[in-house]
Amino acid sequence: MASLRSPPSQTLASPTLILQTPPLPFPLKPYPKSPPLPRPLRVSHKPSPKTPSLTPPASLLQSATVAAAAAAALLLARFHTPPPPSPPPPPPPRSSPTRSPHPRTLKP
Repeated sequence: MASLRSPPSQTLASPTLILQTPPLPFPLKPYPKSPPLPRPLRVSHKPSPKTPSLTPPASLLQSATVAAAAAAALLLARFHTPPPPSPPPPPPPRSSPTRSPHPRTLKP
């Protein structure tokens, strides 16, 4: 049985097992080139006869707007908490006989 140790030139810090793949039974062919990407559409204000208009029909736009508004209303209804009731106003301060009068009002 052959030892699984790698030669000293390929030693790694962590003890990992290096597997050697057997030769493939068929020759590797270069990957076929991907077709060239289409050029990006140029946005022009004048509609050209070649490119179709990129604006969606009004009915689709309206239904998307209605759906977005409904979703926003649902989210607001779910996460919006009503404001807490305002606390009652504090009672007016009663003048108690034990309190000393304001220091500025005292004159010797």
